[in-house]
Amino acid sequence: MGEFGAPPVPRWRDDARTMAYRSRFAAGRKPGPVASRRSTRKAMWESPLCSVAESGVWVAGGMVDSGEDLLVLVLVLVLLVLLLLLLLLLLLLLLLLLLLLLLLTGAWYFGGLLSAWRRSVNAQAMYCNAAVLQFKQPPQMVQ
Repeated sequence: MGEFGAPPVPRWRDDARTMAYRSRFAAGRKPGPVASRRSTRKAMWESPLCSVAESGVWVAGGMVDSGEDLLVLVLVLVLLVLLLLLLLLLLLLLLLLLLLLLLLTGAWYFGGLLSAWRRSVNAQAMYCNAAVLQFKQPPQMVQ
């Protein structure tokens, strides 16, 4: 007997699947896929994560009975997804800024190398020009 003399609450409700199983079994036929999947359904019914029961939805160990609770759940899930997308967007932006910084740093570094190379080439050219000009001086008149 149940509490306060009430009849015990049956473990399984008489839903359509249970009734189909009982009618097949009562008819003397071999139990079909309804019976073979019973343990799977039982595990699904007892699962704490998002399994559909008759009177509501199991979510993280608690039953959601009303539409308002379900609406709040959906809104929370949507907000979590939006927050995740925002975090991904921020991460992408951070990576782009890092890439831009690396490109600018590389351009500055290689630009410095190029300008140093240019200076060295210019210095070599100046020395060459000075040497060439030295030999291209018109001959001095011998007194």
